Amino acid sequence: MSSTLRATLMVVSLLAPVVAQAEPLNDLFSATCIAGNGQMAAVEATLRSRGLGPLDAGVADTFLHGKAGQAWAVPMTGGGGAVAVTEEGLCMVFAQRADVAAVEKTLAGLVASLPAAANPRRVESPSSTNAVMRSQSWAITPPAAPESSILITLSMATSDAAPLQAMISRAQVATAELRGLQPSAADN
Repeated sequence: MSSTLRATLMVVSLLAPVVAQAEPLNDLFSATCIAGNGQMAAVEATLRSRGLGPLDAGVADTFLHGKAGQAWAVPMTGGGGAVAVTEEGLCMVFAQRADVAAVEKTLAGLVASLPAAANPRRVESPSSTNAVMRSQSWAITPPAAPESSILITLSMATSDAAPLQAMISRAQVATAELRGLQPSAADN
């Protein structure tokens, strides 16, 4: 097993219990993107065990944004949700309705609870923030694999009337790619 994979699995084992204590969107993110480590087969197995099959390609593309992969519709409290995983390992969960303040608080707490050795930090979000959505991101760089980081991005609607309230993504990125992202002015 490579040092990058070992380090990533260590971070996953630390993240999963914290996320699983929150609300439905965080629960879904934990069960799929965190536990599945961005691997399509693992995410698919989790969703299949819940009796869910993949969406047709045309509908899935709505969530995959033109990238190759799979997506699943997931029933959630208060509305629908979806999970999408690209072949590159970008894993995303979406919610029509979510308590965005609770999601944000839980994710910030999750990152803050990680050991300092994992170098958890809030970074400027690579996603755009505008009048309709706002985003924030956290980077986690396991000490055993400093060349690879996990980037978690939360995008939230600024209006309760928005058709999509929140999206959380998990991506494995080269740490060098994060160098262009400035540390966020906000605390972790």
